[in-house]
Amino acid sequence: MASRMRLETAEDIRKILTDVEIARASAEDELETQRILTETARVRAFSHGLAAENASDEMARTNAPVAAPPKAKRASVRKSAAKKTTARKGKVTPISKAA
Repeated sequence: MASRMRLETAEDIRKILTDVEIARASAEDELETQRILTETARVRAFSHGLAAENASDEMARTNAPVAAPPKAKRASVRKSAAKKTTARKGKVTPISKAA
């Protein structure tokens, strides 16, 4: 009876070992899948970052502000005309255009 129990126990142990090997292989496959997904996400994030950086560089390059044309110089007031005005002395503040 003891030898029969040993044989049954050995057989049960082999079945359990087979199940453990199957579970280990499944876990390794799952881990490899997770590694692939993680690497794919990392590459996509890096690619999106590069695309955004390239887009901002392109926008900065193509939408660079054009240099404003030089302002037209005002006709200078003659000295004789300036001498005639005595109403006000001091700083003259220009009137800004309303936007």
